[in-house]
Amino acid sequence: MNHKLLKLPFTYLGIPIGANPRKADTWKPIVNQVAKRLSSWKHKTLSLVERVCLLNSVTYSSPLFYMFTFKIPRGVIIEIESMQKCFLWGGVREKKKIG
Repeated sequence: MNHKLLKLPFTYLGIPIGANPRKADTWKPIVNQVAKRLSSWKHKTLSLVERVCLLNSVTYSSPLFYMFTFKIPRGVIIEIESMQKCFLWGGVREKKKIG
């Protein structure tokens, strides 16, 4: 038989097995996925209502599978909320304008 040993942590069905869920590094793929889906160019072509709909669909569906398995750390929540606010109000943290 040809068996392969895996070192911890490894990913199974998108969940890191053996990783510490309290560390922000474990949640980095989810944060990166949310950031990728909320790229700054999209906010320029969407109305405020369309932005809210996109925010709800992206930020609630992306980390949901992780959150069924692990408790999300407070720092990750703050980081995702910061990305949401930035996207909703114009995409640039320094400017507080509705585009």
